[in-house]
Amino acid sequence: MFDFLKRSLLLTALLLACAQPLAAQPGSPALSVMVGNTEMNEAWIWVQTPQSAQVKVLFQAEGTSQSQQTGVYQTLEKDYFSVKIPLTGLKPETHYLYQIEINGKLQTLPYAARFRTQPLWRNRKAPPALKLALGSCAYLNDPEADIPGYEGLGGNYEIFESIRKAQPDFMLWMGDNVYLREPDFFSADRLNKRYRQMRELPEARPFLAAIPQYAIWDDHDYGSNDSDRSYRLRTEILDIFRHYWPNPASGQLEGGIYTRFEWGDAEFFLTDNRYFRAPFKLKDPNKDFFGPAQWAWLKDSLSNSVATFKFIVVGNQVLNTQTPSENFYSYRREFQDFLNWLEQSNIPGIVLLSGDRHHAELLKLERPKTYPLYEYTVSPLTSKAYPPFAEEKELATREPGSLIEARNFGLIQITGPAGQRVLELQTHASDGKILWQRKITQQELTPLP
Repeated sequence: MFDFLKRSLLLTALLLACAQPLAAQPGSPALSVMVGNTEMNEAWIWVQTPQSAQVKVLFQAEGTSQSQQTGVYQTLEKDYFSVKIPLTGLKPETHYLYQIEINGKLQTLPYAARFRTQPLWRNRKAPPALKLALGSCAYLNDPEADIPGYEGLGGNYEIFESIRKAQPDFMLWMGDNVYLREPDFFSADRLNKRYRQMRELPEARPFLAAIPQYAIWDDHDYGSNDSDRSYRLRTEILDIFRHYWPNPASGQLEGGIYTRFEWGDAEFFLTDNRYFRAPFKLKDPNKDFFGPAQWAWLKDSLSNSVATFKFIVVGNQVLNTQTPSENFYSYRREFQDFLNWLEQSNIPGIVLLSGDRHHAELLKLERPKTYPLYEYTVSPLTSKAYPPFAEEKELATREPGSLIEARNFGLIQITGPAGQRVLELQTHASDGKILWQRKITQQELTPLP
């Protein structure tokens, strides 16, 4: 009954031995697969079919003969022919292979479908090493919808294979994960098709099927440029985002996409900088950025966290007060409340992660009463890279040498014994070459006595 598992093991070995990613074969089904939120004993597999179908996932721990399978799930048009399937009963820190069955027929994917569960370590052993990939701004060319004169803004799609080869524990998308165009903004059907375009990119398929994926959004995958809570299809795009990204449960009861998850001794607080945000041009010093409900959640969540490192992920830059475009600083009251609360709470290990800017850099805000606050900005993945605006060419908070004006992705590695953990930040070119790196110790992120 489970002969396919033997074939799966052989197929995976062959795929991993190949230096180049395999493209989909002519005539193969338009099936999209992605690994979502992954815990110690559970993982989610996202599947999208070309039309309504019955879907099942078959899986086993690598190197074993014991197999498992999920129940049968139905993909429906109202759910964009997608389904998030939980794989339960898994073992911690274990590699799993999986295959997809559609309408009773096993599918042969032209790439390795596998993932690894999180380690069980707390109260048992030393904190594990962690490697995560991160990036933002993934533009895919579409001649029929691109703005005249701005064709060809996307490129270097091989970056996704470079990320896969780096073998991170998971990938963090920090907004502008797709680029909605003028014909998309007010059509739920077009919004769906734009999201689907990324999942069908041949260069991204092996990466999506083998690395757990987490995401927030920014304006370009939420609505039009600089979109906010006034966006007319706000409800529709929230539904699409939640169907396409199998994050942990998000938004509580108030809507939005904010959520949190742990991996090793790090915790990630995924914020929503669009759903509750007041218009950028609103002349009100008290206008909302996170909004009251999300801000209360963030304070509660950070206060509750026992993680060594606490990463707050924001679609816009936070510490850059000089850019003439959108940033957190433009929402002056909430921006100051945010910084004041971080300093007064004296919570150790906080680091900011952001995207949006079409260049990468590390910002550092010195805080005399406590430890420095760092912000690592990583952008763009496949969109066009741009230098900083003239007003921020000599940004005082920018760490020397960290500015990268090219397509890139980031890696964050956490290593070292308990109490002496070390963050290593690396910015990589599309081909995987290291362009910049910097280490930050746990002690540097510890409040002053």
